[in-house]
Amino acid sequence: MRRATVTAVTGPLLAALLATATACSSDSGGDGGDGKKSTPVSVAAGETGRTSARITERVKVTSDKGGFELTASGPFDMAKDTGKLSVRMPGGAIDHMDEVFGGGKVYLRPLGNLGKDTWAVIDRDRAQAHYLLRSPANDPEHLLWQVSGMRDVRERGTERIRGERTTHYRGTLGHDTVAARLDPLTLAKVEALREKEGEDLPVTADAWVDGKGRLARVRLASAMGGTEVTITMDLTDFGVAVRVPVPDPTSTKATETTQGLLPG
Repeated sequence: MRRATVTAVTGPLLAALLATATACSSDSGGDGGDGKKSTPVSVAAGETGRTSARITERVKVTSDKGGFELTASGPFDMAKDTGKLSVRMPGGAIDHMDEVFGGGKVYLRPLGNLGKDTWAVIDRDRAQAHYLLRSPANDPEHLLWQVSGMRDVRERGTERIRGERTTHYRGTLGHDTVAARLDPLTLAKVEALREKEGEDLPVTADAWVDGKGRLARVRLASAMGGTEVTITMDLTDFGVAVRVPVPDPTSTKATETTQGLLPG
């Protein structure tokens, strides 16, 4: 496993990549991107992608300058690429956002300067992430795709999650997997830091596989330059019916970006 720390010179910039928004908190498929062969985790990710579940994603950022926590939760049908999420960050200038995924698009409300009754809409495959480890618009399928690309996968034993026996696996994420769908500015910083360090940025990935071969929990984590970031997603109620009508076109407005702390 690669080292989990970086030099003092690059540490602060890495921390900024992880949590640029800390100071403002008051305010699918493939081989994982790194050409790795099948693993128990990638098989479980594929199985999970053929069903639906209730998603609960938790983002936690801590540093010596403060931090924040937010959650994104709701029903999601990975097989049909549709779902809805309620994103909450208590204490934030904007503490709640609704997201709807359907018809190849993502709808977000509120976003930017749009009115509270207007949905911003963007093609799902055009949405980008603006912070390291975040998924574009909190897309749970992107996180599953990243975890499916875990390398150096090792079994860590069995653990019970919500009373159910699971098998815990741990590995790392390669550069292509970490960098996928990052916006150009963030990607340029990641590329520069990777070149300076001479190795991939340190990102640990964990996956818990249940008795039916599905992912019960996944986690990405990184500690750099005094900042720690953890993204944890729990999947429950497998097979739940997901009925999500997309917003009426008269209440939507096209957007070119989903940048913001809540959408990532």
